[in-house]
Amino acid sequence: MVLPLLPGFWLGRWVGEANGEESFVVSFLCLAVVLAGVACVACGFFSFRTHISEYVSRRTVCFGVTLFLYLFLFGCWRSATAWQNVQKAWPAESRLWRVMLADVPEDAGHSVRVAAMVLGEGRAIGRIQLYFYGDSMAKHLQVGDELLFKGIISRPRNRGNPGEFDFASYLAVKGISGRASVLEGKWRKTGGYDGWDNRLPFMSNLLVGALRGREHLLDLYSEAGLRGEPMALFSALTLGEDSALSPELEDVYAGVGVTHVLALSGMHLTYLVTMLNFVLLRYCRKRVAKWLGGILVLGMIWGYTFLAGIPPSLVRAAVTYSFMQVGALLGRSGFSVNSLSVSAVLMLCLNPLWLYDVGFQLSFLAMAGILLVYPRCREWGFMCNRRWAWLLDSLAVSLAASTFTIPLVACCFGTFAPYSALGTLFVSPISAVLVYCMPVMWLVGWTGVGAVVCAKVVGWLVFLQNGC
Repeated sequence: MVLPLLPGFWLGRWVGEANGEESFVVSFLCLAVVLAGVACVACGFFSFRTHISEYVSRRTVCFGVTLFLYLFLFGCWRSATAWQNVQKAWPAESRLWRVMLADVPEDAGHSVRVAAMVLGEGRAIGRIQLYFYGDSMAKHLQVGDELLFKGIISRPRNRGNPGEFDFASYLAVKGISGRASVLEGKWRKTGGYDGWDNRLPFMSNLLVGALRGREHLLDLYSEAGLRGEPMALFSALTLGEDSALSPELEDVYAGVGVTHVLALSGMHLTYLVTMLNFVLLRYCRKRVAKWLGGILVLGMIWGYTFLAGIPPSLVRAAVTYSFMQVGALLGRSGFSVNSLSVSAVLMLCLNPLWLYDVGFQLSFLAMAGILLVYPRCREWGFMCNRRWAWLLDSLAVSLAASTFTIPLVACCFGTFAPYSALGTLFVSPISAVLVYCMPVMWLVGWTGVGAVVCAKVVGWLVFLQNGC
């Protein structure tokens, strides 16, 4: 399934970017369908008189070719449609626009930037990036706030300098089709999110509602006494809110090669799944209790994924663990290259733009390295040492993941940290304890003393992790 879909996604991007007219895409796909039909009919009539006919029948070959071609066409159609949506042509004149904030406002130095959904007549018509200049009030906006502003929405474009960062493609992968500058006094807040907005798509409604819930949890952290660097790092590790991280701290983690600790991924979800399985499934003996506990664990996993803003790396982990959980309930193994491939297929069919997201690529490459390289590492003789088994296993997992991710990191970011495995070995246990502090903080947040004590422990752990 992956082999025909990936070239289909690539060709779909070219089709979507080559011409914004929908008729061109429809004509192209109709021609492709006709060619696929002709090829399938030809497969049915050809007689395979070579040695191939000894192993497969004509019907099997015809079915395989048909499935291959139609998966290719499906990938092309999904990708072309997705790229057409981010190639939207906005009016060139200044207008009055109504938008709803779809993310947390982020301080970008000279401006405050935030993603927003443009609201049309009865529905959302696009996703844009807003830049508030010279307006301190914009920092106090929240997810779901509805604004009215006057300005020009333009297509994101690069400056044309050689070797510059492709910022336009970066925004397109995020689903952003326009950008607008909002000056002080040219906007006003007209309302807020009331729990469900019929103008937004279903997934956007769920995401906005989850992000508003995340804002309440961040307020709980702040009320417990977390400030500054501990607050920024704990928010990034537990809720995926990394807008408060300082560039200096990000450079330190990038230099050591443990940036993945700051971005929610399968490592963080593993800690939560382990805790949930220990609490909910360990004492479930009957089959019905196991199924109910497994469904509850899956609901908590996906609820947490939406709470963190559905980053691609965390979605991949949630899909993979869903297969693992269902496989465990059915008495079968759900952790394999096949389950990883099916996870990629499902995610790309849902959003083909994720194929060009670096977080998506790193997440799948790391898991591919663990699945393919780590079993070979376990065959080495010194790995059988029981005294140092936990240490050797941790190093082997880190090395297996780094084997596949280092080339992409070097290509995209121009950095290479040969000691990232050792850095992960020191930082991961502390990160695990910090993640386990998250449910404790949520449970004791309503108490004064318990929340303060938990905040003190978190602050000390953050200091220890940064020191390492």
